[in-house]
Amino acid sequence: AIEWMQKANDPDGDGLFRDPYEYWNCDSNGKGPKAVTPSAMAWAAMDRAAWMARVLGDAEAAGHYRALADKTREAVLRELWREDRGRLGCIGAEGIWRGHPQIWEEYLPIIAGLLDPGKGRRAMRWIEAHYGFEPQPGVKLLSTSDWWPIRWSCQWVATGDTLLAALAGMKCGDADLWWPYVKTVIGSAFKSDFPGINMGISNAGAGGGDREDVDSVDPHVHCVVRGLFGIEPAIHENSFTICPAFPTGWTKASIRTPDISYQARKVGNEWIFRMVTPKAMVKRVRANLSGPEVVTKAERVSVVRVKCGVPLPPQKPAVEPTVLREQAEAQGKLKPRSLMQPEREEHILFDLADAYNVTPSEMVRTAFVYDYADTPSPVQGWWGNPGLDSVPSPRVLEASNGVKFLTAGQPVAPLAPERKSLLALSSWAPYPLPGGAVVKIEMRCQSLWLLLQSYVHPMKNYIPNGELVLRYADGHEEVVSLVPPYNLDCYFSHFSLEGVPVSLNRLAGEWGFVVPDEGAHGDALEIKCDPRRLLEEIEIRATCSEGIIGLAGLTVVEAASKE
Repeated sequence: AIEWMQKANDPDGDGLFRDPYEYWNCDSNGKGPKAVTPSAMAWAAMDRAAWMARVLGDAEAAGHYRALADKTREAVLRELWREDRGRLGCIGAEGIWRGHPQIWEEYLPIIAGLLDPGKGRRAMRWIEAHYGFEPQPGVKLLSTSDWWPIRWSCQWVATGDTLLAALAGMKCGDADLWWPYVKTVIGSAFKSDFPGINMGISNAGAGGGDREDVDSVDPHVHCVVRGLFGIEPAIHENSFTICPAFPTGWTKASIRTPDISYQARKVGNEWIFRMVTPKAMVKRVRANLSGPEVVTKAERVSVVRVKCGVPLPPQKPAVEPTVLREQAEAQGKLKPRSLMQPEREEHILFDLADAYNVTPSEMVRTAFVYDYADTPSPVQGWWGNPGLDSVPSPRVLEASNGVKFLTAGQPVAPLAPERKSLLALSSWAPYPLPGGAVVKIEMRCQSLWLLLQSYVHPMKNYIPNGELVLRYADGHEEVVSLVPPYNLDCYFSHFSLEGVPVSLNRLAGEWGFVVPDEGAHGDALEIKCDPRRLLEEIEIRATCSEGIIGLAGLTVVEAASKE
């Protein structure tokens, strides 16, 4: 199995792995070629294989698998862990490190033992600060990511993932931070429409979605035994390690399992443990992560007093949280600027007819190699991406804020040929589209308005998908990055915080996992210019794989005359 995994998912042999389907809620989220979760799980497999070989007495195999595991661990910590960011991130085909992970990209390496508690604590505090929210008092929820477009599982508030994240946080010494999330998950089972465990949690703290799924049920036990009560068995070595993560304020706790049971009570700065096992076992006990360890002899019943360690200091994440679109809307931060009539009269609509290189349907039918794959596949239909068709439309389109664009338009006659209406740019293998284009402007401008109809991959959010280079006649240059979800979005989901949606074309085909909102649209984006300088030209670049920049229209707001 490990040999197959190396051949299929680490073809270059660098010790970092890819995978088209790495975890339960990763629809459309296959990652590579240097991905966190596949690499962490590959490390775990090779690490365990080394231990298995050792138990079997095969020293050669143990050394082989240990060398493989060490290679992957070193590669993960060298390339995927960023000390300045305090978390793990994947690297795509274009070599860009992705710093907005899905939550399992941090908790799975911690639970598997790849990250130490110091690194793990920093990573999980970033996750909690960015993806944790409180829709109403006492309800603490955790999104699985902050990516767009929204798909059913990209941002799903899942019971199983929440508990595994809490487990990782508890194992790193942050019981108080994660306990409210555990309480919300447990409480959701008592607020649902049946007496059991649901897959998800609503903003009211009630259970919903699928019932009794294995990936929702198992984490309850996993989180309680390994996290809250801190039990790590090594029964084959006749020992147990116990390091609970009890929240501050707890003074007693007890647990009973077939392999070990214990009662604990707090007296002053000590915890007293009474532990019982079916046969004589060694128990290695700490009161918390920072406390000293007490080791018993091999015995069935053990009673120990263990001092608490110094509480870990508070630690803020390295980067302040981003604001998701629905939160920004609730705070009234998304109100597009409406253009006044004098400004509208200064608009110059550019005719890009000679620059258009594809129709909308051709854009989404173009085949590309996704980061985790080896063979080209079209955008349309891939994990639910809808098709995009042209519909009869006038050449001049107007956004809700008053800006107008001259587009290709589409004829009304049903037998008339579909016009090319997009300048599509992409730096995405096998590179069937140009990576950039230059448009001559040659005037002083107050601002530019771009009508963009693009494809954005969820995993490439928060990194530059494109750039707009403003070149002035005096040699001055300015670069504006196009980064979803701040100022760029996808043709079938409007989530750009700066853009204004403009109805453009029509969605076609099956939806799959995609949740439609406004339908097919373009995004009107304003780019400020220096009105004192003559803007000679602009260059539009596509800068990462798994993304297409589509330009459907360009309008210039001419600078006021010096006279």
